[in-house]
Amino acid sequence: MAKEHKIETLDELLETLETLETKQTACQSQEIPDEIYENYSWQQAKRDWVASSKIDEEDFDVLLDIAKTKNINDVWRLCDFFYDGVYSNNRNLRIYRDEQSALIKLERNYLLFNKGINKGVITGFEKNIYNKYVYKNVLDFEYKMDDIEYKLDVEYRKIPSINSFNVAKGSLLIYEDANWVIYEISNFDASRHYGSDTEWCISRDDSEGLARYDIYKGNGQFYFIISKRKRNDKYRKIAVQIDKYGKREYNNANNEDDYEYNIKRITQIDLDKVNW
Repeated sequence: MAKEHKIETLDELLETLETLETKQTACQSQEIPDEIYENYSWQQAKRDWVASSKIDEEDFDVLLDIAKTKNINDVWRLCDFFYDGVYSNNRNLRIYRDEQSALIKLERNYLLFNKGINKGVITGFEKNIYNKYVYKNVLDFEYKMDDIEYKLDVEYRKIPSINSFNVAKGSLLIYEDANWVIYEISNFDASRHYGSDTEWCISRDDSEGLARYDIYKGNGQFYFIISKRKRNDKYRKIAVQIDKYGKREYNNANNEDDYEYNIKRITQIDLDKVNW
């Protein structure tokens, strides 16, 4: 029987981890068995981090508390993220202003990481925070958790059916002639109702549509130009957004950016005289 080797120093631990990572490159899981740390205590880990001058005792304790686990994979990676985010020689990785802001952001990101796992948004190899193929560095982890926050928000926001009262409340007829009407749009139900049968993301009848409407409405007021006569081309409906400076942007029903002279030519509306 081979004699059991006890890991007692930080260098030995890092060497063992490096060997393990090499062996597991093929499956890209990099899961670190708990038995590797059987003889490497938290107290020793803490002493080694502090001795390396990378993290002081107080910050290590906070990171340990953030992880709320005895899974050393997670705590070890949080320590890496903390150090690189504050002190890395790579300027692009120094994304945190100071130690306090690093701890706040890492706590937020780790909560999102676990929530993403619990909600099924993070799956497979992504569930292992120590997987350096998925989470390459602190900046990459930050970006990915921003994306997870957006996905969680979109996926779990409930979308009720279109309410006719909300449609009436969120739409105002500002122009009408024999062929066209123009509505001012001020809520998502109105956008869904009058933007149906288009490719506009702000009129999608799902949580993604609601999220996009909430994002883009901050760029300016929406107006929909709608044909009163049956049309099967991309000018059957036209979305207009006007920013705070009065600049108008147009999208046809296929969600393609379009030119004002095209809109004027198709609708024969003097757009400069519309009471936007």
